[in-house]
Amino acid sequence: MAQGSPLLVLADGRTMLLNDSVGWGREADLQQVRLDEQGITYQQSDSLEKEEVFNTLIIPKGGEFQIQLADGSRVWLNSETELRYPVNFTAEKRRVFLKGEAYFEVAKNAQIPFVVTTSAGIDVKVLGTKFNVASYENDEQVTTTLAEGSVEVGDEKGSVRLKPEEQALFCKGDRSLRVQKVDVGMYLAWKDGKFIFEEQSLEQIMKQLQRWYEMSVFYTNEEVKQYTFSGDLKKYDDFDKIIRMLEEVSGIKISIKENCVVIGTK
Repeated sequence: MAQGSPLLVLADGRTMLLNDSVGWGREADLQQVRLDEQGITYQQSDSLEKEEVFNTLIIPKGGEFQIQLADGSRVWLNSETELRYPVNFTAEKRRVFLKGEAYFEVAKNAQIPFVVTTSAGIDVKVLGTKFNVASYENDEQVTTTLAEGSVEVGDEKGSVRLKPEEQALFCKGDRSLRVQKVDVGMYLAWKDGKFIFEEQSLEQIMKQLQRWYEMSVFYTNEEVKQYTFSGDLKKYDDFDKIIRMLEEVSGIKISIKENCVVIGTK
């Protein structure tokens, strides 16, 4: 499993690997930032800024990271995710830009809504709540799952308002938007070190595993892509153990050659 260090791209173009907190703040010339085992913590300056200065946090395959934004909102970033965010917020808006997957616990501020703009052009607007957004570029849809509070999801063509334990699914192809009831825990499990699958196809499962483990996948039988599975796996388990568990509960045969996973029927 590849677990590289997160990369911070500063507003002036400088880049820093977040693998050592010693002396990091001085080198970055950032007085309002703390880096420790929990991630990055920003502090809002005494006065709200007139112009926003954006940093970008890039999480590699097999990595996870946490960030506390200047307004006190906390964000958990999943593997292969990018978050572009203001170092300090202005008096008019709180907006971040997401490519990948993140769980948000937004600090309440009725005067300044918090907006997550996804790579698909969908906005998630909140005042203060807990929710998960998955917006990977190679996925066919963007999902927003609400754990607590209320969010509005949509674009210039229309929007929907979610209640807790509801999920908005935005289809990138026809740009349609629909809402469904879900088990929220299944969609938040990643930040607690788990994969939880409920009647998901093998193709969907392998796509999730590829974001965490360094591997390519080859199918010798296209039909097995649609085999469905339910189960609970630990992300930090040895990859061979996860593969053997999938084999045990199905009629598939999985072999591993270096970083290539070959899947077919027994």
